[in-house]
Amino acid sequence: MHPATRTFQALRIFVNDELGELAEALGAAERMLRPSGKLVVISFHSLEDRIVKTFLAERSRTGGGSRQRARGRVRAAELPRSDAQARHRK
Repeated sequence: MHPATRTFQALRIFVNDELGELAEALGAAERMLRPSGKLVVISFHSLEDRIVKTFLAERSRTGGGSRQRARGRVRAAELPRSDAQARHRK
């Protein structure tokens, strides 16, 4: 990875308020869910992951307001199969 990659990623995240937008989107998604609906979130880096895990943990403790108690299933990152890695080398 080029040394500037993380710097530009950090600038993009800050300028676009991507973490704030994620937090807003989670709240909006929760409001739109039907009582037994499911919310699936895919995070791409640890900052997003922390926001999603915190959101799910808070909802599982409080029951998400008038909603049923939230149940979060957090899975570890999945790596592509070796044949996919071979086809899509960086």
